[in-house]
Amino acid sequence: MWPKTHHAPTLTDYLEDVAREFTEQEGLPSEIVEAARCATGRGMAGRVPHELEFGDQRRVRAYFQRVIRQRSVRATGTGIREFHRRAVAESIVRDLRESGREGLAIVRELERSYTGEMDEALIDEYRQVLCG
Repeated sequence: MWPKTHHAPTLTDYLEDVAREFTEQEGLPSEIVEAARCATGRGMAGRVPHELEFGDQRRVRAYFQRVIRQRSVRATGTGIREFHRRAVAESIVRDLRESGREGLAIVRELERSYTGEMDEALIDEYRQVLCG
């Protein structure tokens, strides 16, 4: 049996995958994602090997996410507002789960804390996931 060969992605290929993920799954505007892809490519060039192993991929992703956060703070638009709402909700849910709270208690906290800023559809998504 032939040994399996492992081909790690290059920085360019990996950034294309990360950018596609953030555009398609996170719903971020393509201009912010593209700016983050370019800035990350410039910032990480020469700091990571040609082929990115897992640890290198984590570093690149972290850099990319930092650029996204920086750019999204200054940006406006529907996609950015939605990204911010989801990021806040995810942070609250993660913190409450880590503190031992569950299901309905977490949903109630979302409702109490963010009624004006977080739309009901987002709270309903968490209600379905956390409470079934």
